[in-house]
Amino acid sequence: MLANQLATDNQLTRQSIFTALSISDNYVRLADEVNAVFWQEQVQSLLSTQDDIGMLIEASIILAKQQQTLGLYLTATKTLIHVIDLVSAQNFYNVEASLRIQLSHNFKTAEQYVNAEQELEKAYKLAVKSRNQQQQLMAIVNLIDVYIIQSKYDDALPLLKAAERLERFFTSAKDQRAFALVKAQVLAGTSQYSQALIILDKINTDDILAPPEKQKIAIDILTLKSKWLMLSGAKQPSILAFEQLLTKSLTYQQHTSNLKLDFVMANYQHDLEQAKQDVIQQKSLTEEVKQQNLALAERLSNFKVLLLLSFVALIAGGYFIYKRLQPKRTEFQFIDPITGAHNHSYFVKHVNRLMQNDMPFSLVMFDVDNMRMINQKLGHELGDRLLTQIVERLGVRLGSNKLLVRLSGDRFIVIAKNFSLNQAFALAEILRKELNSNKFYVDNLGINLSASFGVTCHYENKTIDSMKDEVQDALNKAKTKGGNITQVVGFC
Repeated sequence: MLANQLATDNQLTRQSIFTALSISDNYVRLADEVNAVFWQEQVQSLLSTQDDIGMLIEASIILAKQQQTLGLYLTATKTLIHVIDLVSAQNFYNVEASLRIQLSHNFKTAEQYVNAEQELEKAYKLAVKSRNQQQQLMAIVNLIDVYIIQSKYDDALPLLKAAERLERFFTSAKDQRAFALVKAQVLAGTSQYSQALIILDKINTDDILAPPEKQKIAIDILTLKSKWLMLSGAKQPSILAFEQLLTKSLTYQQHTSNLKLDFVMANYQHDLEQAKQDVIQQKSLTEEVKQQNLALAERLSNFKVLLLLSFVALIAGGYFIYKRLQPKRTEFQFIDPITGAHNHSYFVKHVNRLMQNDMPFSLVMFDVDNMRMINQKLGHELGDRLLTQIVERLGVRLGSNKLLVRLSGDRFIVIAKNFSLNQAFALAEILRKELNSNKFYVDNLGINLSASFGVTCHYENKTIDSMKDEVQDALNKAKTKGGNITQVVGFC
């Protein structure tokens, strides 16, 4: 009986998740970010209660694509990295490779090409480990595409030859079409226009049933064709291809506009019906209140009583207006204005709350090695931008139970709820290696960073000041030993 109930509950949750994703997708297509994000947050809330890793992966991939379309690249990155961490722990090499290819699309769209290349290289190694030739091929094709965007055609040529050796492992017309397009672009990029045009003419779209998708691909092909014909000196065919491109583009835009109009009209009709129902309900309530007031007026014949009630109502109304107009403190008082991390006031408030509730937690303090020298060399304004990039990069690795706080200058502290001392040490090492992994870029200047870390944990009779002193001592020891290491103080 219990098993049947759990199965039913899981099915209902799955339906709720994918219904919310479908609604969000409609708003994404209308470029309505506010409503799309609202429904995406509903999805994330439902997913947070799930332990079905298959559903998590499926829903997260769809969710990340929507976030990417809206230009929310950092949010999409967090969505994918969360699932990648879960999958990596299970050694699901094929799934992790697919997710890293998806993550590379996000980085590519955000013009973070170095990150995109790194994810595709990781995906290729995972595909080799699992002996999945199709995934190896997809990783290579996507890496070629990243090189094409950067006009690195010489780097793409050897990859193209590797892809041709694996071409027989394509299983769908869509993948074959994607490979043909990148192959043609690499050849055109190396001035082999005639061979590139031959490949374009052979691209088949018969498998595509949806007219808008087929029109979009035709537009992409005609765009390349008209450009390459002109570069190869075939002026008249180029003009003809351009005229075809204009016709296709106008047809596609008209179809897209009709889709948006249909959706808006459907929403308008729904809102209109809802408004009619609200008016009817409001009239009914108004009539009911009117009758109640008449009955009350009959009973309150004594003028003094009426006066007293009016006075009470006036006071109550004034108090209500006062409460509504009283300015509320916003969350911005707890945010560092330079980096966007939490500030020292938030640290004190949050740690005191954890202590009052006897919640276990640990602290990880760090600061950037040689930050003073960086400020002297680049100036404090660029130094502040560098600190902002540090917060953004580490924020990807931190969840709701790991809060990043800027204490002062380049000194930060992470509040890790429900973390033991050993777990906090492992977290510090992850963050330290994350800072070391890739250069930071400020005004096209690449900067290698390292940081020193100190770790301590909370146990009975500790105060907030004693914990800060302990973790500061650990950080000082790390600095004394040359920096770029993690030191632990205390026991739990």
